[in-house]
Amino acid sequence: MDLGKGTPIATSLLDKLTDWRIKFWEMVLDEVGDLAHIVVEADDLGTQETTMISPKMYRQYIKPRHKRIFSFIKEKTPHVYIFFYSCGAVLRSDP
Repeated sequence: MDLGKGTPIATSLLDKLTDWRIKFWEMVLDEVGDLAHIVVEADDLGTQETTMISPKMYRQYIKPRHKRIFSFIKEKTPHVYIFFYSCGAVLRSDP
């Protein structure tokens, strides 16, 4: 609901979660980044039937934060592949 309303608390929470994920990857990649070939990042974006939010909301709120995380991983360890997993039905439904 907060994302739908565009409340500052929602975006602030998303930013804090993104910062936390980047700190996590910094710690992990400092330890094993030279040995890793694939890293896994995951997010629950779907239900059993459809996505939890619209593609527009994903592009506005989530995608830029995913990009920050993925860019950090690739800058720190350019040789790794990123496997992104999402639980649920996340097939693209709009053109």
